[in-house]
Amino acid sequence: MPDMTPPADLVSWGKTVAGTWKCTGTAMGMDGKQQPMTATMTTKVEMGGWWIHDSFDAKMGAMPFHFDQYTTLDTKTKKLHRMMMEIGGGYSVGDAAAPAGGKVDFELSSHDAGMGDMQFKDHADLSDPKVLKAKGEFTMDKGKTWQTAYDMSCKK
Repeated sequence: MPDMTPPADLVSWGKTVAGTWKCTGTAMGMDGKQQPMTATMTTKVEMGGWWIHDSFDAKMGAMPFHFDQYTTLDTKTKKLHRMMMEIGGGYSVGDAAAPAGGKVDFELSSHDAGMGDMQFKDHADLSDPKVLKAKGEFTMDKGKTWQTAYDMSCKK
């Protein structure tokens, strides 16, 4: 039988991020303009400690938004892998180097039912374990230009 003990790095990251986060910031609206955003993100460690599950509910202006994402650590490559599913049929899949200094940067392939395929960068900074700073950027022209999808700060 293979060892089913989750990797220590994933266990440590899970302990840091687990809980309920209240977030404020800005997000791109349907009109392409940044607007105020408030959100709640609940983070749990699941499946024997192998997966970190984020459930995110936001209001971007008057528009509701929801996603669920799962993150794990590949013990051979030492990379985090993430799968995200969002309201409206969008999804993202990608990876990042293991967190260093409380920071992690995901590079994701994404698809949005309205916008089509794109590349997405998801940046998270937990260098202060009481404050999660996160920013998302996307490009639809293979990296020539990047647009901010969201920028937020969260507290437990």
